[in-house]
Amino acid sequence: MFQQALDLLAGQASGPANLAIGAAGALVLLYALVTVAQSTYRLYLSPLARFPGPRAAAVSRAWLHQTMKDPFPEAIFERLHEEYGTKALRIGPNQLHLSDTTLYKTIYSQTTNYTKQIEFYDSFLTPHTLFAETEPALHKLRRKALNPFFSTAGVAKLEPIITEKIDLFKAKIDRLSARGPINVSLAMRCITIDVISQFAFGKSRDLIHEREDSFEAELLNAVDEAGKALPDMTFNNIMRKMALRMPESLVLKLNPGLTPLFKLKEFANDSVATYHAMQSKPSHPVVYGSLEHLSAADQAQEGVDILVAGADTTAYTASIALYHILRDSRIQSKLQTALADAKITTADGMPHLRELEKIDYLRACVKEALRIAMPVPGMLPRAIVGMSAYTMHNDTETWGSDARNFVPERWLGTDSKSLELNMCTFSKGARQCIGMNVATAELHMLLAHLFTQYKMTLETKKLTRTDLFVLTSPDGIWIRFERK
Repeated sequence: MFQQALDLLAGQASGPANLAIGAAGALVLLYALVTVAQSTYRLYLSPLARFPGPRAAAVSRAWLHQTMKDPFPEAIFERLHEEYGTKALRIGPNQLHLSDTTLYKTIYSQTTNYTKQIEFYDSFLTPHTLFAETEPALHKLRRKALNPFFSTAGVAKLEPIITEKIDLFKAKIDRLSARGPINVSLAMRCITIDVISQFAFGKSRDLIHEREDSFEAELLNAVDEAGKALPDMTFNNIMRKMALRMPESLVLKLNPGLTPLFKLKEFANDSVATYHAMQSKPSHPVVYGSLEHLSAADQAQEGVDILVAGADTTAYTASIALYHILRDSRIQSKLQTALADAKITTADGMPHLRELEKIDYLRACVKEALRIAMPVPGMLPRAIVGMSAYTMHNDTETWGSDARNFVPERWLGTDSKSLELNMCTFSKGARQCIGMNVATAELHMLLAHLFTQYKMTLETKKLTRTDLFVLTSPDGIWIRFERK
């Protein structure tokens, strides 16, 4: 083929068939020459050529695409940082993964010039939402509308809803506990989705009761499958643009693998319709109430983001908190003593959230869970560069040699305030996760209720994790519950 192309260029080919073959060969040759030129540029002439990393990563985005399908890509990046001896690792033709923790605030500050990487955020198929909006001015407008709901005062109004869901949650635990250990990975996802759906949509999804014999739910599978689809959406420019612009039915015919992503949108669309059809609105604040100036489709897209950001992240953190506290009798004893000293012995005597947050050791356990769980461990990529929560939270220069251990006491020392500056569970700056106050409220209340009212025994011996943008525990975290 190549020889025929060369013959054509030299004027030696003749006849229609030979001309067709030659033309095809010429196109192949041209493509090969362009590929070689592009690879040469990326390897030797690109502004990023001086940064070390796998050769395949510099030449093509295919290497990063495949790496992002690994169960835990950050472990691969961590190993490569060590292998190449660099704090600026080249992981794509135009992408650096940084491990210099001093640069985090530069990249993710309030006034940063590092804008969001469009390909990554568009892959969620929720354009112009608070999370996915890449235009700073538009993001500022949407955040202004939502801020009152997620402020400290706004979350205080949510406390009765959290209490109600925790009571339902405990009642189901009581029903199921006689059968054996419970997978709290699923259980926590049910309660956090029920809380955030009522807060966002005005009506709880009621996953706690979806199946009486377990905490499994169809919506949880849809969320997981959607997470698995994200790498392909990020690195398939054509399919991503089609999915954003073409009718859903046609997109699904072309790529049935996107069904889970559209299932989440369908759920949010139904939630919007249900909210607007309500004869009387709920007495508590509803996020959709601040979005009535938007179209129903835009409201639904924001709903998807709120659901994903406000549910699985908190659920994973709560599960990890239980795992680490229960596997260390010293930590468990200190937490239970702290709760007893606060005169918390029953659900009826449970103080308000603002009082729970004053219990030093409980607050320390929550902070340490947020640090070590880091439910979104990977990069939130900006143009060219990015840094991960995994990198930040495992840095021994910041946290000490026990950075990978669950140590609540680190939040009780005099340097706890300075440590806060290095926490990026919710990211930093203007794009910091708006649901931070909701998450910490749920964590304080869940831990207080469970450690006050149950004797819990950890059955899981080894923790497994898979990064689907939000971390999951594929084998579950199994705990045996017994009422005190």
